[in-house]
Amino acid sequence: MSRHAVSADGLSLWRGVAAAELPWAAGPLLPTVGQSSWTVRVADVIRIGWLYIGVCDAASLDSWSLFLFGGLLSRQKRDASGAAMTVLNDQTGGRTAAPPPTGFPDGNGKQVLFNAERNRPDNLRGRATGALVEVCLDHDKGTLSFGINGGPLQRALDGFPVGAAMRPFAKLPIEGDWVRFARPYIYHKAP
Repeated sequence: MSRHAVSADGLSLWRGVAAAELPWAAGPLLPTVGQSSWTVRVADVIRIGWLYIGVCDAASLDSWSLFLFGGLLSRQKRDASGAAMTVLNDQTGGRTAAPPPTGFPDGNGKQVLFNAERNRPDNLRGRATGALVEVCLDHDKGTLSFGINGGPLQRALDGFPVGAAMRPFAKLPIEGDWVRFARPYIYHKAP
């Protein structure tokens, strides 16, 4: 965990003081078979929904998450000291996350959530406080899915190595942001 704090009951996570390293929090290792899912409520978001909820690898260096601001998949990479690892994109001139570990999917920037017209949604932009975010990792199929406010799960990404060691992940970039488990801890459905 970097620049985040956990409540005494272990159910809430909030963002502490700002720092240079890439702030994020990772939970315990998930099982490597079956399905693991959890739901968090966005208890408070200071700025417009800049929250990331998802999974990271066992080393807590690579993450795949739902970026609530626009319903996009975000993949981030950091080094052991917490600094973001990026590479220059020759086509755009911008910087993107360094490649994922060998055998893992990328998916960065993929639109995951859509509105009724199948366009990029704006329903959480600036209004993420109170939203329920469900994360489901199917260890046997290597898939990651997300659901919002009790809606159906939307498959975000395929291609995780079957049985890969993963952890729950959250990144709350703005000091004061806060999320809480909507149901205690992580539900595991064995195969």
